[in-house]
Amino acid sequence: MQDERSVVIVGGGMAGLSAGCYARLNGYKATILEMHNVPGGLCTAWKRNGYTFDISMHMLTGSKGGAFHRMWQELGVMEDRQFHYHDEMCTVESGDKKLSYCTDAARLEQQMVALSPADAKLSREFARLVGGPDMMGAVSLDAPELINPLA
Repeated sequence: MQDERSVVIVGGGMAGLSAGCYARLNGYKATILEMHNVPGGLCTAWKRNGYTFDISMHMLTGSKGGAFHRMWQELGVMEDRQFHYHDEMCTVESGDKKLSYCTDAARLEQQMVALSPADAKLSREFARLVGGPDMMGAVSLDAPELINPLA
């Protein structure tokens, strides 16, 4: 009988669950440790100091296209499901100021610069990083160490 190699994954959020799925797909036994009583990480709601945080499915980052989209397809997350893509992910308000965290990087940058002109350089960099190809380009589904242990 051949011994099955195993991995222990700390955290049952989307990354940990995905890592566990890919480990199994590549012939590893996977044990996922999660301190919460349910898996899902940021894709679940939680309460802290009297506030409820529920960003849930907004954390299915990149479900519209790119490497994450391919991953969600490979893992069956998108199978027989209809996704709705919104222009805004969330709104942050403080006093009379409001920032709509929108999916359009140029619009997000405009709003941030209007709220704080002194931080224009940082706002432009932030919008470029989260909305540009660099963020999606940093993601890769290639795991040669799982596919070929000699690589």
